[in-house]
Amino acid sequence: DSTTGMQLWGLLDRRDFHSEDDDLTALVEDPPAELEEPAAPEGDEIELKIGDYLEHPRLGRCEIVQIDGDERVHIRLENGRIVVLSLVVCTLEPTGKKGNRQIYNVQIKRRR
Repeated sequence: DSTTGMQLWGLLDRRDFHSEDDDLTALVEDPPAELEEPAAPEGDEIELKIGDYLEHPRLGRCEIVQIDGDERVHIRLENGRIVVLSLVVCTLEPTGKKGNRQIYNVQIKRRR
């Protein structure tokens, strides 16, 4: 609301709530400024596509099912559950291919 700056509880999406097993550091919407790194030069930018795979250190191999701009992706875990991953707190590195889909290794940026 305009007084507190907090989102009204009634408007929250169920996907905003995660179990304790989730890697919550990867789901942070607005990370502290010390986590942000300068954008990669245009030639080094990674172009994620629906169907590509992420090798997450805690969640395992996940398939990208939806892309929300440059900041978030919806991924399907191995158990079929879909979660939102904030790319702002991640570093992605191409590591190979599975068929015609790219596989990216995910590293979570840690606070300094």
